[in-house]
Amino acid sequence: MVVQSIYLNKDNVSKESWQELINYVCKYNGYLRNFKIVVEIFNNKLKYYLVTKYRVPPTINSMDDF
Repeated sequence: MVVQSIYLNKDNVSKESWQELINYVCKYNGYLRNFKIVVEIFNNKLKYYLVTKYRVPPTINSMDDF
């Protein structure tokens, strides 16, 4: 499994932006393959991780929120 960090560029991310991210991940990981978005809370900070079978590209040019 490959673990990658997800960084948010905004304080509030819409559900449409999250759906766009999920569609992007499915494009590279496969539409019927499993993946996880893990949320970690530590020292009052949220960290998001993407766990997939395949590495997705680190830059998401068309998305302003991630």
